[in-house]
Amino acid sequence: MVVGRRRSREFLTDFPLQPAPLTSFSSLTTIPDNAVQTLTYVDPSNGQNQTCTENCPLLTDPSILYQDFLFQQSRAITGFQLKLSQWRGDGPGLHILQLLSSGAFAAAVDGQNGKSCYAPVASNSTFTGTWTPQQANTNIAGTTQTVLVSQFPVGTSQSNGPTFTWMPYVSASGQYDINLLVPGCDEFMDCDLRTSVQITVFPGGGQQPWVTTVSQRNTRDSVTNIYSGVVVPSSPSFVATITMSLADNPEGSGSNGQYRIVADRVQLLLKSPDIGGTSPNGSGGAGSKTGFGFLEWPLSVTSLPSTSSGILPNTTQTSLDIAGFDLFNALGGSTALLTSGAFVNTVAQHPSGTLFLAGRFSLTSGTASGASNIVAFGGGALHALSNNGLNGNVSALLLVGNRLYVGGRFTDTATGSTNGALSGVAVYDVAQNQWAALGGGVDGTVSGLGYTDGRVQVVGNFTRVRNTRGDTEGLRVPGLASWTVEAGGWTSSGGYLVGSLDVIVNGTHGKTLDLQYIGGHISSSLRYGTNGFALLATGESGGFPELTTLNTTLNPVGSTSSTPSRRSATMAQKRSFVPSVSLKHFFKRQQSSTPAQTPPQSGNSPAVYAGAFWTNSSSKQQLVIIGGNFSLPALGGASGLAAYNIETGILSALPESTIAGVVRALFVHGDTLYVGGQFTIQGSDPNGFAIYNLAAGRWANDGLQPLVTSTGTVAVRSLSLSETRSDTLIVAGSFENAGSFPCRAICALNVNSKQWTTLGSGLGGGQVSTVVLAGVRAYLYEPSVSY
Repeated sequence: MVVGRRRSREFLTDFPLQPAPLTSFSSLTTIPDNAVQTLTYVDPSNGQNQTCTENCPLLTDPSILYQDFLFQQSRAITGFQLKLSQWRGDGPGLHILQLLSSGAFAAAVDGQNGKSCYAPVASNSTFTGTWTPQQANTNIAGTTQTVLVSQFPVGTSQSNGPTFTWMPYVSASGQYDINLLVPGCDEFMDCDLRTSVQITVFPGGGQQPWVTTVSQRNTRDSVTNIYSGVVVPSSPSFVATITMSLADNPEGSGSNGQYRIVADRVQLLLKSPDIGGTSPNGSGGAGSKTGFGFLEWPLSVTSLPSTSSGILPNTTQTSLDIAGFDLFNALGGSTALLTSGAFVNTVAQHPSGTLFLAGRFSLTSGTASGASNIVAFGGGALHALSNNGLNGNVSALLLVGNRLYVGGRFTDTATGSTNGALSGVAVYDVAQNQWAALGGGVDGTVSGLGYTDGRVQVVGNFTRVRNTRGDTEGLRVPGLASWTVEAGGWTSSGGYLVGSLDVIVNGTHGKTLDLQYIGGHISSSLRYGTNGFALLATGESGGFPELTTLNTTLNPVGSTSSTPSRRSATMAQKRSFVPSVSLKHFFKRQQSSTPAQTPPQSGNSPAVYAGAFWTNSSSKQQLVIIGGNFSLPALGGASGLAAYNIETGILSALPESTIAGVVRALFVHGDTLYVGGQFTIQGSDPNGFAIYNLAAGRWANDGLQPLVTSTGTVAVRSLSLSETRSDTLIVAGSFENAGSFPCRAICALNVNSKQWTTLGSGLGGGQVSTVVLAGVRAYLYEPSVSY
C-alpha cells in the first residue's frame, strides 16, 4: 500500500471491526527497504509499554476504541505491508487504518497535495512568473521528489520577480512551527545561481504577517524555521498563506546574469493547542481557543471522536469555559503571560451562577479591563468587582450566602477606597457589590478560610487581628483566628498557635461535634506545645473552639536526634496497627496544598500540607492520615506520612512508608491511600505519585506507570475521585507523561486497572494545583494553566 513519498511517518493506528475482529497481525514491513519493523504500544490491561515484531496483539474489547503502534524512530518510506495473521469469524477486517506523519506538508507541485482524512479541503499552491519542474533525489533509495524552480535576470526587483504561495490546510488553532524545505544546491549543481528569498507568513486570526529572509544557497537539503507562533483558522476550510518572493537585497551575484530560486515544500508542526479566534459556525477544528487559569470539564465526557485534529469537540465546552478564554485575552495573550507572572489561585461559585476567580493578575482589556486580582464571571462575560478588586494577591475564597470572604496579601481595594482597612482579609457583598472590612484585618497574610457554627475561620502567617484600622494592639491569635458573622467581631481560636498555617478542613466527630483540621508550619502552641498539626473542635455546649494538638513532635526532615516522651515510645511500639485495619467506610475528604503558599521541598520543615480521613470499621475509631515535610525519628525514622488516632491521640508511622521528599496531597479510597507530592521511594519507580495498601501495610505500586517530566521535578498537588465514575481518580500537578503516555498536568487513573487516561486532548502546558469536582463538572485552577 503506497501512502506517500518522502514523508516521515511515526504512528500506526488501527481500529478492529466487529463482528469479525482481528486478534493479531504477524508483522509490518516498510517499503521500499522491506524491513520488518519493531513497534511499541501500551498494553491497556496494565498500562505497561510493550514491543512487538511479530504477532502484535489487536484487542477485541469494544470499549477500547483504537490502538496506537509507534515506530521506534521516524522513517521515510513510500508504503508498508501489514500481514494479518489471526482473527475470529470468516475473515479479517479493519474499520480504519491510519499512518500518521510527523507534521503536515504542503508541496509546491499541486498534484502532490492530497486531501487528508476528515479534511474538508486539500492544501494547494499558486505562483506568478515562470516555474519549471525539476527532479530532486530523496533519502529513499530509487525515489525522487518533483520541485519547481524559477530563473530570472540579476537586477530584477522584488515587485517584478517571481512569487510562490503555499496554502496548507490547517484543521486546528494552536502553537505551530512552520518550516521551509529547500533542496541542496550541490545536488542541482546550481549553487552559483542560488540567492536569498523573502518569506511572508499569514497566520490568520487578524494577526500581523511574519516576514523573514532565508538563503537558498545551502549545499545540502535544509529545513529552516520561518515561523513559530499561533495559527488561527477562521473557518472549517481555512488555509494558511505562506508566500515566497525575491529578497529585498538578494544574496550572491548569480551566474551568467541569472538568479534561481527553488520551491519545494512547507511543513507545519503542531506544538500545542492554543488560542486565537472562534469559528463562525463552530464546526470542524477551526473553533479552537486557549483558556488561562480555569477550565470546567464535563465528567460525562469519557471518550472523544477518533480524530487527529488535536482539539476538543464543541460538546466538551461549557458556558463557564468562556471565563478561561476571556481571561487569556484580557491578560494580553501568550506573550504578556510570559512576563506578568499571573495566576488563578482559587475559585468560588455563587448559587446565582456567578463565578469568582482570584489570584494574582491585572486585566488590560475586555469587559473587565482594569480588574485586579479578583474578577467575576456571569452572563457569559467577565465583570470587574467594585473598585476594580484588590491591590494584592488573593489566596482563598469562601462563600457564605451573599457574603464572599476573601483572604490573601492585600491592604485595600485596587482604587484605595477603604484607606487601608482591608488588611489580609475582607468581605464582598455579592448583592450590593460592596467591599467591607473585617475589623481592621490581620497583621500578615491569610492563606486559608473555613466556616463552622456561624464563624469564619482564618488561617495564615499572622500574629494578631485588629479591631479597627490602625489598631496597634489587637488580639493575639498566631496563625488562627475566628470572625463571628452575626456579632461582627474577632474571637480567639483558643489554640494560641505559633506558625504559618496553610490549610483548614472541616470534619465530623461522632454525631455532635464539628471538627476542623489545620495544617501548615506550626512551630509551637503556647498552651500545649506542638508543631505541624492540630485539631480544632467546637465545645460540647457550642462554646468557643477548643484545641487539641499532637502529643509528640514532628521533626524537621533529616533530624537525627529527638527526645521522645513516654507517649512517643508507646506509639513507636504500636506501628503494627495498620495491617489489621479494615477500611470499609470512608469519609469523603481530600485536601491538597495551596499553590501560592506551598514551600518547595527545601522550605518549611516540619510542616503538614495534606490530610485524608478514614474510619476503622472494627473499632469505629476515626483516624487521620497526614502528609507533609517532616520526620518521625521516634517512630523508626519515617518521614512525610503518619496516621493520627483521634480517640487515643496516638501518632503512628505507616509501615514501610518512608519516602524521600514532600507529600502535598492525599486521598483514601477503600483500603487504598493515594499519595501525591514531590518525592521518590527507594527501590521503586513511582515519582511524585504512589499507591499505599492500608490493609496490608505496604506500597502497592506494581503495574503503575510513573509520572515523568522532561524539565524540573514531578509534583502532584491534587487528588480527587470522580463523583460520577467511582473508579476514576483525577491526578493533577506538574508532569508531562504517565510512562510513555502523553498526559500533561492532569490525568485520570482507573483505580482498578491502574491505567492512565488523558482527559479529552489534555492541557497544552502549565501546571494544576487544585481540581474541584461538582457533579458532572471539574474546575481547575493554578498558575499558568493553558489548554
